[in-house]
Amino acid sequence: MSLDYNLAPYVPGAMRVEANGQVIDYISSGRNSGGGSYYKSRFSDEMEFRILWYDAAEETAWMSDIMVRGRELSAYDTEREVLGLDIVVGPGADLLVTTPNADALRLMRDDRTDEITTDMRAPVVLRQLCGTSLPLDDPRIDPLVSAAHDPDDSLSRRIARIMTARNEFIGDGGVIQSRCGGRE
Repeated sequence: MSLDYNLAPYVPGAMRVEANGQVIDYISSGRNSGGGSYYKSRFSDEMEFRILWYDAAEETAWMSDIMVRGRELSAYDTEREVLGLDIVVGPGADLLVTTPNADALRLMRDDRTDEITTDMRAPVVLRQLCGTSLPLDDPRIDPLVSAAHDPDDSLSRRIARIMTARNEFIGDGGVIQSRCGGRE
């Protein structure tokens, strides 16, 4: 399974990712991982993820639970052994869950990438969720906040670069708006 989870551009922060109750990434700004599937059991195609994140720009923390089924995901192969799932944390409480376009994956597999259209490059939206607000001193969030503000941590330096880019974007008239409309 190809699992991508990331913070959207201009969203400085840190996230924690759990799959079926097990932490798969304790503190991160995102990652692309490949490997085995995250099925709850060998008798089900259900996968449960919990995403916790700290938005350093807004100084807020959020959590969202996601349940997807393997049959919802696009596959890179005809045997459906390599599935694609993308989770993107947006500004504020926003969370977007997508899978790649199946037609684009088929053309990639067949080494016909020149036939991929602009429409095929857009992912298929599975879920648009709004997180639940968490206190910053929640024991699951506190390490994210600490890492985000630790000048000796590489994550903190990455957040500082994103904050600079975010401020320039806003200064140039750009708008960063939460689809969820603020605090939940």
